[in-house]
Amino acid sequence: MEKSVGLDKFLEMDMLEFLDNHKKSSGREDDSLAYYEEVHEALLDKDVPRALDILEHAVEDYNKLGIQDLYKDIAYNKLLEAIQLLESYTGKGSDEVKEFLELVDEEKIRDGKPAKIMVFEDRQKARARKAFEEKEREYERKEDIKLEMRKTMQELFINIRKKNFEASVDSYKKLKQQFSEFPSNYIDEKKELYNDLLSYYIQIQKLKKELKQSRTVSVPSNNDVEAADKGKYLNPRVINGIIEGIRNDVKDKKFDSAREKVIELKHITSSIPEDYKHARALLESKISSINQKVDLAKRRWEHSQQA
Repeated sequence: MEKSVGLDKFLEMDMLEFLDNHKKSSGREDDSLAYYEEVHEALLDKDVPRALDILEHAVEDYNKLGIQDLYKDIAYNKLLEAIQLLESYTGKGSDEVKEFLELVDEEKIRDGKPAKIMVFEDRQKARARKAFEEKEREYERKEDIKLEMRKTMQELFINIRKKNFEASVDSYKKLKQQFSEFPSNYIDEKKELYNDLLSYYIQIQKLKKELKQSRTVSVPSNNDVEAADKGKYLNPRVINGIIEGIRNDVKDKKFDSAREKVIELKHITSSIPEDYKHARALLESKISSINQKVDLAKRRWEHSQQA
């Protein structure tokens, strides 16, 4: 008889040890079922939404457990206790509690342990729908701001081309404000717009320096200006030097620097006098092709980094 008692004791301890090891290996502890006390505290504070949020998380954890999992029985019993708490609740938000209990009865949760509990399915769908609608609204807002920024960039581009420093600064300030309102969730697009913002800042600084230098020299004649324009804007060596710099930047994966040089080429092209509009059109076409190749190289590199 003593041996039998000793054996029962041994088997009991062995089972407890097995359960303890199972609990550790599954990463779950009894503390994970503390939501019952959390629901109780929420109801004492008359905070029904918080109580239901806690229960929803508890149900999600319950649904993840296999039907034969020992912890599913414990979780089920805890859920029944929490439901009893809700049944006795009569404070603020009682109508919401009543609606939840009606769902519990419809699903017959108290009749036996179900494999899955679906009482929060409509609530989850509503939340997902709301999140989707908010995302759609943010996307539309992003596109609107992007369109306005493109318009401001065009305005800024023209002001720099006309060498109107004050107007360029005003346009830049407007562009900077629009950039600050651009949604941060669209990281890649915001980064591209930041590069544009930085490039225009550099162009304004160059314009400022250029205007300052022009005040220190004598005013040239019209013939001198025409000759200077032709030499400055149609000098193949200068333009090819910038293009070569873009090639090297792309080779070294310095895409921001390459983009700045593309904008510098655009600035040079926009300043070519009307008398050389044929040359300007050819250069604009070449710059557009270069810009596309830079963007393609950047996308390929970013894709290779994600792979």
